[in-house]
Amino acid sequence: MSSLIPHSPIAPRIERLETFLKAVRHSKDRTKAFQKLDANERITIVGSKSIASKKTIAWDGIGNKTLERRVQRLMEEAVKKLFSAKTVATKQPHNAGKKLERQTKIKVEKARRHSLCYALFEKAKPYIDIPSNRKGLPQASSGKTPVYLPKELPIVLKESGSPQNQKRFDQMKQGREICEQSGYENLIIPKARVYGNFIVESRLPITEHGTKEQIGLYIENRERFTSAIKEFTGFLCQSTLNDIRGGTNDAYETLSETPLGRYDNIALYLEEDQGKIGLIDLERFTPECSKQGKRWCFFKCRAAVNLFPYHLDEILDTAKKFDPNIHKYRKDLEIDRDGSLKRFKLVYDDHLDFIVKKNITIKNPLELVEVNSTRKEKIKNTVVLLMRKNHADVWFKNCLGKQPEEVLALFEKSFPKILNLITDFLSQNLKNSINITEETISSYRQLLSCRTVRFGSSNAFYQDLQEKIISELQMLEIKDKFKKISFTSLIIQCVFEELAKSGEIAYYNPRFGYDGYATQCAFY
Repeated sequence: MSSLIPHSPIAPRIERLETFLKAVRHSKDRTKAFQKLDANERITIVGSKSIASKKTIAWDGIGNKTLERRVQRLMEEAVKKLFSAKTVATKQPHNAGKKLERQTKIKVEKARRHSLCYALFEKAKPYIDIPSNRKGLPQASSGKTPVYLPKELPIVLKESGSPQNQKRFDQMKQGREICEQSGYENLIIPKARVYGNFIVESRLPITEHGTKEQIGLYIENRERFTSAIKEFTGFLCQSTLNDIRGGTNDAYETLSETPLGRYDNIALYLEEDQGKIGLIDLERFTPECSKQGKRWCFFKCRAAVNLFPYHLDEILDTAKKFDPNIHKYRKDLEIDRDGSLKRFKLVYDDHLDFIVKKNITIKNPLELVEVNSTRKEKIKNTVVLLMRKNHADVWFKNCLGKQPEEVLALFEKSFPKILNLITDFLSQNLKNSINITEETISSYRQLLSCRTVRFGSSNAFYQDLQEKIISELQMLEIKDKFKKISFTSLIIQCVFEELAKSGEIAYYNPRFGYDGYATQCAFY
């Protein structure tokens, strides 16, 4: 590019500055790249003429953020000069200047397609420069990387660390290039910029983030997502994208043997009634597709089917452009489809049927199904049987003391309050879920998500529930605190199971997740 203006230092200046910026971001030999800059550029970057003249620079005294800011400012000034009519007209013949201008505009436009707009980027910097500004910001609930979501700005701040953030930016750029070359209009990769230890991304208009909401959005708008799903299948067949199925600690993972689609990494949303797929986490993405083995395309289709089981035919039709033999694996893919549909039924369809039958709507989202007196007596008797059984077992042996019938009589008097504490727990969780949204519930997808509670030993509401019930179980002969908590949990679990059996709640899962992270879940 620089050869088109032999007398102008502006074009090669941009290239020199780009080389230096890459050295800073990738922790390469920045001094070598620095020495290739002209005197004024060096002075501006290090902020001192005496330092700039040295052959070896003590970079530890100049932070990466400061370096990036100064280099970006120099580059912006250079681009402005490069576009000025005076520079083009006076330094070069007309045709050469026009050619350079076109090439430079293409280069700058390409960078703009990948980069977050500068004005928005500038507004994001204070959140990164001043850590206290991030306190209290909403954060994404899933993933290992801290992700901040400022309410007043349409951006996402991912604290990926350096050089991982630059790697992520490059992956996003590579993914977008596949989409542009293939004409994919409904796969959306956020624009971004790298700054310090963060990658700053544009926030896509995704309003429904939870797994249940995403599943419901897909079920209710499946035709609108057809084009996006075809493009997504093509994208999978042209690249490597992992971490989009299974491996979660989600309550829904155990509802089927088929792995759960990772809607936290592949997010769905509507834009003017057209379904879009946001590729919001490309950490496990590479632009190459090895196509090793006969079943390579099958594995791509299986991932797509786990996410979009209603579109098996469309997925196969798209995939056959990349592997004409893909239809040989249709039966295997039908197994995955059926497993995903089974999960969809339990997670969404059955829960939706439950609230419709119980006359619960978005106008009365806090409504709970009343437990009548007959059912209360039945639940109490079931819990009493549980206590008798554990009185004879090894772990809680003699928990009812020497006069078990008297202890049970005391428990029966306390049971109505215990049952009320459990239903109040559901009510409090529901109120809290609705308050978190900060908006009026406007869809049944949101309503179902709010009426899904996960709880375990680390849940503050559940800890409070346990403490309150323990205070009602003073009649038990259990001195060990851990055993008393365990016994209390058994009673709570028994009550939830009974509520689910007779339809006071839609579903109860007493244990899901891995090892010490195992917890409970209820739909109500």
